Amino acid sequence: MTVYLDHASTTPVHPEVVEAMSSYYRSQFGNPSSADHALGWSAKRALNDSRKRIATALGVSDSGQIVFTSGATEAANMAIRGRVRHSGLTKAHIITQTTEHPSVLAGCKALELEGHEVTYLGVDDKGLVNTDELYDSLQHNTVLCAIMTVNNETGVIQNVDKLAAVVRDFGDQVVFFSDGVQALGKLPLASLGKGVDLLNISAHKINGPKGVGALVSSQRLLRDLIEPICFGGEQESGMRPGTENVAGIVGFCRAVEMCTVDLDKQNNRYQHLRQTFVSTLAKKLDGVKIIGVGGVPSIISLSIEGLPLSDLFAALPDIFISSGSACSSGVMETSRVLLAMGVGESLARSTIRISMGRGTTEDEVAMAARQIGMAAAALRT
Repeated sequence: MTVYLDHASTTPVHPEVVEAMSSYYRSQFGNPSSADHALGWSAKRALNDSRKRIATALGVSDSGQIVFTSGATEAANMAIRGRVRHSGLTKAHIITQTTEHPSVLAGCKALELEGHEVTYLGVDDKGLVNTDELYDSLQHNTVLCAIMTVNNETGVIQNVDKLAAVVRDFGDQVVFFSDGVQALGKLPLASLGKGVDLLNISAHKINGPKGVGALVSSQRLLRDLIEPICFGGEQESGMRPGTENVAGIVGFCRAVEMCTVDLDKQNNRYQHLRQTFVSTLAKKLDGVKIIGVGGVPSIISLSIEGLPLSDLFAALPDIFISSGSACSSGVMETSRVLLAMGVGESLARSTIRISMGRGTTEDEVAMAARQIGMAAAALRT
């Protein structure tokens, strides 16, 4: 029996999502920009309907505040580079944090090479940004603050409402962008209007298809906050050219609607699964340290001191877990997120991530915990 516990990396597509998408691959395959025939009209209706339904699920007042993209990485780059372009400054200033997702950090690094300025805020041992440090970093040429809502490696929840309030007090010229990928389906996102201006989300983290995501604006149309970064067509109100992935967007819509219902019930289930995993593991293994306590319950980051992860993974071929962010996979290097939180390098190199999803069962987490515990104990001897 295999157990998949890497849902923070990607999720299986839900059968209802597959069903919603299927006709848009087979019979309703039209281009939504084709205005001369029924197939094009049908695709356009599906696109507009999905945008409205996602807006409703997210608590966004105007569906025009949602622009569909190929995923969260593209949306993050649209927010960062698009905001700098919109500012018109030859030396704009951006604030972010050291524990951001690679798509945000890489976008900031690219802008630094072009002569723009970036401040990278540190975090405390809980993975949180200090509001005073954020305030002290704001400058006259600051145009964007990028702080993620939920960390993809540890599950740590930033107090983005409080951080956004600091930015808002400084002035309206600073746009607050938050990576909402790991928050969608775990936290209510209807709080966008409290200060977060831009949010990126992804379908494949919530049992939707790969290759589709969105950039969402809280109260204003995107054109009032950013400039396009790609050119070639007038799709997505001129903000993102290219024929829309209608089937993917329809599936994305269904996945968003499913994951935003009964959040308290879902999180209570994740909390129970978390407790089952941790308590079961504790019976098999000592010396385990949980990282990021108090974050979203679906992500468990834990360190098993002195344990080579490559050996552990080899001993558990049927338990699918992660050493950290899949977006940095292929290179076994120490997690910069854990190092920024003050986790020692040895412990950081022995940290695994357990991430649960919609279909995860209590039996699965209990079995995984037992096998991880037994394998780790054997490797220590």
